[in-house]
Amino acid sequence: MDVLRNIVVSLCFAGQLPAETLNCPDPLLQVTGGDATLRARTCKVASGARMFLESCGVALRRTVEIEIQIVKTFDEQYTSCLGLYHCGENRIEILSPQGMSFARNKEGAFKLISDDAYWDSILVHELTHAAYDKVECPFFNCIVTSEYASFAMQVLSLPKDQRSLFGQTVTLRSKPSDDSISETMLFLSPSHFATLVWLHFQDRNDPCEYMQQIMAGQVFFDQ
Repeated sequence: MDVLRNIVVSLCFAGQLPAETLNCPDPLLQVTGGDATLRARTCKVASGARMFLESCGVALRRTVEIEIQIVKTFDEQYTSCLGLYHCGENRIEILSPQGMSFARNKEGAFKLISDDAYWDSILVHELTHAAYDKVECPFFNCIVTSEYASFAMQVLSLPKDQRSLFGQTVTLRSKPSDDSISETMLFLSPSHFATLVWLHFQDRNDPCEYMQQIMAGQVFFDQ
């Protein structure tokens, strides 16, 4: 279970090579790896993602380093990872756009999403993990709630034309409920879990107010 938790929560580790670091115009972001163009792009996307997250109640108040990994996949058992947040380290690893295009799941809920939009959304997902890392968890772990927040914000961040394509390739047997947002579903089928999360999140009276409650530690899906 610990290995599975690491894969989904993004506590994966990959080898690193010395690389240049760019201090982004956004003072809370640094980017390492890749060439100058890719670092600049990452700064721009991550800064926009941080502002977007804050507008919906997901506030990131500390510096985060984003490391771009120029590999086709992460090492060994972490090949299913596309972006990795290291809990307690304020550090994210993400595959380059080219690497992610190669490594991404060609099926599942994000199948119809373009590579560019998907790469941008992975940054949103991992930055949400970074923000949620400071929420006090009353259980052994809050993996389900953390993933709920990250998937919800990831899909919400997609451009409208892309967002409408999300989940079209996934067939659900029932309508989403609080009980369906479970650790079992998360590990059995992250794609179904993400689809359930999005439908559940959309169905809230005020989704961003609901997200604020999650980030304040007032809502949990873990037990």
